[in-house]
Amino acid sequence: MYDKQEQKINYPPLAVKKVGDVDFDAGASSSAKLPLIYRSSDLTVATITPEGKVHIVGPGKTLILAFHEGNHQYHPNSELRELVVEK
Repeated sequence: MYDKQEQKINYPPLAVKKVGDVDFDAGASSSAKLPLIYRSSDLTVATITPEGKVHIVGPGKTLILAFHEGNHQYHPNSELRELVVEK
């Protein structure tokens, strides 16, 4: 049986943003060079565009999850970062 490898997600802290800021890349990367998917925990603060960018919706705090579901070679992994959006 083939053993899957671990992947590490490098995800720097997210800078404080303001309502009206342009969409941005959350900046996470996988040590396995696998594409990451993002999700927001509060869609009234931020959403994720079809291109994978973070889109500011309103003021508040949300968690932005960066994850990869894994594949035949790598285990799944995820990391969370808090995003603060000011008025």
